[in-house]
Amino acid sequence: MSSLLSALPVHALSPVLRPVQGALAKMNTAARPLREAVLLTAVLAFFKPVARVLLHLGLALVSSKPASSTRPVRRTELNIAMLNHMASELEIQQPHLAAELRLLAAQN
Repeated sequence: MSSLLSALPVHALSPVLRPVQGALAKMNTAARPLREAVLLTAVLAFFKPVARVLLHLGLALVSSKPASSTRPVRRTELNIAMLNHMASELEIQQPHLAAELRLLAAQN
């Protein structure tokens, strides 16, 4: 085999190899977006947990919850009223439980 290659001059193969080389270059150019998409998918699949954590951190920074001291007063008043109502319903059957419910309502 090596004797055959040494017998053929390189410049004799040039007209045959140029169209093949051009076709390979065109295929390489056409396949580039596909390669990039596959590479991007592989990177995203590999770093998915990191991306998820960063997304959650970003969302936590953007949508912050109000502090517990700024909770609506109306909700607390409804809770107190509910505890007092439960205490009045349980006054006859379980007076000790009713007393504890009133104590909880008074602490709020």
